[in-house]
Amino acid sequence: MRDRKLTGPWAGFSFERGVLVTPEGRYFGPEDLRWLSLTVTIKQEWCRMMEECRRRERGKALPARDASVTYLRDVLRERLEEKRSSVGSGRVDAGRHTAGRPGRGPRRPRRG
Repeated sequence: MRDRKLTGPWAGFSFERGVLVTPEGRYFGPEDLRWLSLTVTIKQEWCRMMEECRRRERGKALPARDASVTYLRDVLRERLEEKRSSVGSGRVDAGRHTAGRPGRGPRRPRRG
């Protein structure tokens, strides 16, 4: 679609020279729109997670889950609960060290 102004719920958006232009004047080419579906899906998943948290706080039952699918929100919730329980227990993670420079490895000798 070339050089068209959109109407209805898309009023303010337009196409100029094959590029989508927002009402704020931002330009989006086809390469910029590739990840739009993924971004919208992430936003929808986040909204579902927040709604489940609100339901849990209000004491309402959560929907049943299919056992063959791993839901990111369930994994994140379990990790958060594990982290909360380990902080309160005084347990120390032996796999982590806090001294020195993390992630860089040993220093090489300097010349000079």
